[in-house]
Amino acid sequence: NWWSAPPASASGRLSRRMVREIRRVWNAVARGHRALAHPGVLVPLGGASIVGWLAQWLSVYALLRAFDIEGGWTAATLILIAVSLAQTLPLLPGNVGLFQAAAALPLVTSYGVPPATAVAFGLVLQVVQTLPIVVAGAVALAREGESIRHLLESARRLRSRSTRMPV
Repeated sequence: NWWSAPPASASGRLSRRMVREIRRVWNAVARGHRALAHPGVLVPLGGASIVGWLAQWLSVYALLRAFDIEGGWTAATLILIAVSLAQTLPLLPGNVGLFQAAAALPLVTSYGVPPATAVAFGLVLQVVQTLPIVVAGAVALAREGESIRHLLESARRLRSRSTRMPV
C-alpha cells in the first residue's frame, strides 16, 4: 500500500514510491476533469447529481415528517448540509457516529428536539440514505457475475502482493 510507505526519508524528502503514487492519482484526477469538458459527459452527470441531491433532500423531509419533527424544508436543508459536510471527514467506517451527530446538531440546537430523538433520527436517516446504494451495488455486482466473496479474495491477494513489494 502506498500509504503505508514511509512518506519521507531521513532528509525529509518524499520517497520515490510516494511521489510515483501521488503522480498516478493526480493524473487520474486530471483525466476525470478533462472528461468533464465534454457536454456529453457533464450534462448527464450534472443531471444525475441534481436528482441525487433532490432525492436526499426529500428523504430528510419525509423522515422529519415521520418523526413528527417541526421545521419543514428549512430543517431538511440544514440537516442535509450538516451531514454532507460531515461526510467530507471520514473519521470512522461509514461515518457512524459523525453522521448521527451532524444530523442531530441542527435538530437539537435549532428545533429543540430531545437529543435521543435527534440521534435516532440520524440513525434512521443514514439507513434510509445508504440502503438503496447498497442494494444497487449488490444488483450491479450480481449482473456482472461478481460476488462479495470473490472481491474479498481479490483484495486479500492484492494486499499480500503489495506487502512483498520493495519500498
